[in-house]
Amino acid sequence: MLYELCRVLARVLGALLWRLEVRGLRNFPRRGGVILASNHQSFLDVLLLGAAAPRPVRYLARRTLWDSRVLGAWMSAVGAIPVTRERAGKDEL
Repeated sequence: MLYELCRVLARVLGALLWRLEVRGLRNFPRRGGVILASNHQSFLDVLLLGAAAPRPVRYLARRTLWDSRVLGAWMSAVGAIPVTRERAGKDEL
């Protein structure tokens, strides 16, 4: 529920403040795995990417973001997956 609330808010803000425009949705599969890669022009691109996607997005995020109680709780609530960037492997999953 929190994810959908954030998604709607990001869509509205994207449309009003930054003229968010989504192209190529017909290329986005309705089912199955998809990898969306962001170039991180700002921290907002993550929110706007999720707002533009036609279905829910699960984010990979660096583990240190969970060090903040508020941000960590939000990341967990929206289903983000922590990743340790200092070493290879999926031990954090």
